[in-house]
Amino acid sequence: MEVIVSDRHCEWPECARWAGLDWEVQGKFYCGEHYFPALEQVFLNAYSRWITATEPTPQFKNLFSRHVEGLFPAGGMPQKLAQAKIEERGTNWKKTPVGVEFSIVRHLPAFRTGGFVKSVHQEWRFDLRTRELVLIDQRDLEPRKLGLFGAVSRPKPSVSAPATR
Repeated sequence: MEVIVSDRHCEWPECARWAGLDWEVQGKFYCGEHYFPALEQVFLNAYSRWITATEPTPQFKNLFSRHVEGLFPAGGMPQKLAQAKIEERGTNWKKTPVGVEFSIVRHLPAFRTGGFVKSVHQEWRFDLRTRELVLIDQRDLEPRKLGLFGAVSRPKPSVSAPATR
């Protein structure tokens, strides 16, 4: 696998490797070995500065969602959560003594071909010590029917050949 590197060196102390093109954390670039440790450091600093009674900043939500996604290789987050969805649609954020809790409304397919979507309200907990992301509650919301995405494909009626006598 080929990694595309930037034209700058990793900004981790005493590292001389080239930084990855998109491996940036708050304006600093890192190599593959140091990107996730740097992201975790910046996230933990932001967590320690977060005042419990306030909504976290968009920057904190970005750091949190990127950090959590990095703990689950190859898109393996529980229930196929995605970094962008946590960042954009996460609500009811709470700082706990050992981590973060948040809610999210998810739209899950209820039938593979039936066209219905089942919406659920989920509550999640991330534990800083164990690095576990755990679903702690889920409530069904009202299912809804999706609009038509495509038309049914039918074969053309066969054209009969002219009768020969």
